[in-house]
Amino acid sequence: MVASSTTDAELSPTVRVLDPEGRDIRFVSALDPAGVVAHGWLRASHRAPDAERTLPYRPWHPHGRLDPLTPGAAVPLDIEIWSTSVVVDPAGHRLAVTVQGRDFEFPGEDPWPRSYGVDTKGHAIFLHDDPDDRPTSVFGGVTT
Repeated sequence: MVASSTTDAELSPTVRVLDPEGRDIRFVSALDPAGVVAHGWLRASHRAPDAERTLPYRPWHPHGRLDPLTPGAAVPLDIEIWSTSVVVDPAGHRLAVTVQGRDFEFPGEDPWPRSYGVDTKGHAIFLHDDPDDRPTSVFGGVTT
């Protein structure tokens, strides 16, 4: 369930692996040379699923209509996390799921790998920060 103080929100679930000290383990993927295990992203106003194409393990959103949120009202939101395959070993490592209202970024000031002119800080090259597409008046609310 998700609610916002505005009429829309974006959610980005991220699956990470942490070492025994709680530090992120980074993975080479097709889109990021030092990224997370898996991630997803969905704009709440695009939450309507396609009933025929949705599977129990994979929601399918056609993005064909907008369903604005009613500020303060909670609605269900199913977000696909892109498929992946990873073995977590040795003992002491943990899986972590982070859900944020923005793109995930690893902390720190490392010299980040760059791809297509974008610092890839765990989110690959896909950024959701265009002020014309993501105005603060709509996406700057409090999301719970």
